[in-house]
Amino acid sequence: NGPRLEGEDGELHGVDTDGFTSSDDGENTVGARVSLLPLARLEIGLSGAWGDAAIVENDELELVGDPARDYRVDGLDITYQRGDFDVRGEFISQKIGSAPLSVAPESAEWETWYVQGAYKFGQARWEAVLRYTDFDSPHSDESQEQWAVGLNYLVTPSAMIKLGYESNDGLPGEQTDSDRWLLQVAYGY
Repeated sequence: NGPRLEGEDGELHGVDTDGFTSSDDGENTVGARVSLLPLARLEIGLSGAWGDAAIVENDELELVGDPARDYRVDGLDITYQRGDFDVRGEFISQKIGSAPLSVAPESAEWETWYVQGAYKFGQARWEAVLRYTDFDSPHSDESQEQWAVGLNYLVTPSAMIKLGYESNDGLPGEQTDSDRWLLQVAYGY
């Protein structure tokens, strides 16, 4: 059930956490989330996952027998709602320990956070959104800062159509530095 690691050019390149039903290193990963409601309209969530992970793909080739290493995720999320206003944010850190005998022996850490404000209008069917995100990767071509502005139409309380524009600041010449328009359909449960 644990994550699968990807190596490239002797470094940890990525973490695949698709929710597998088996574990390549024979160990389990455990996760939890606790939600606190200290005040009306305010929710604070603490989350984490702990376990071991191993590299299963290196330079796009399958790899068997790479040593397991520590895997840890820590998260914090906050939501505050008042009337038609909604403010929320989240921080998450994903850490992979070192493994000296691995094809990619060094440790790696990914961190990201965002803060978002939204306002519902038009009998609460429309929502204007402004969001700032910062993503830090051990690979400079993946790190990014982003401002996003959007307009959502709530089809139902759990389904919406979203139109948004992202202004991205990443490494020049990389995809993370490309601004873009998005049209999405989203469903939450």
